Amino acid sequence: MKKDNIEFPEFWFESNLYFGWVRSIDDLNEVFKSYEGQMTKDSILDVAVTLKSNELTEFGMRREHKGDITLREFLIEKKIKI
Repeated sequence: MKKDNIEFPEFWFESNLYFGWVRSIDDLNEVFKSYEGQMTKDSILDVAVTLKSNELTEFGMRREHKGDITLREFLIEKKIKI
């Protein structure tokens, strides 16, 4: 989905409460919504990291997600306002 002429960078998200493709801001808001009352949006953005040695762009909060890039850093780099 484009917002302000910026293409949303789709990625896979995997955690205990949400897993699936995130293809739009609406999908990303569903990730945040799935953690309401447990984690803040800011916590999710800073805790979710890439999965190392994966050919997909994948973020998550499971133990196998040990990458160096947080979801927040990724979205900032792609110029997505959060």
